[in-house]
Amino acid sequence: MIDPSGDPATNAWVRRKVQPYYDTPAAPASLRASAAFTIAQTYFVEQRTDQACSWNNLALRLAPTNATYQTFAHERCP
Repeated sequence: MIDPSGDPATNAWVRRKVQPYYDTPAAPASLRASAAFTIAQTYFVEQRTDQACSWNNLALRLAPTNATYQTFAHERCP
């Protein structure tokens, strides 16, 4: 996946690039989860916690045992 940055324009570009992977039901769950988590990270670096946590929750639904997604939820989401 693509790494997010602090630049909102770059993060918007990242979201446009990876969301189609999440939106493809036939894609492997791990790929869809990774896309959702990447989107979560872009929102987090922009300090948009609500959106970040929503997208991380989507990643967790697809990969509930993923330690990275669990840690993100525990440490960064209310």
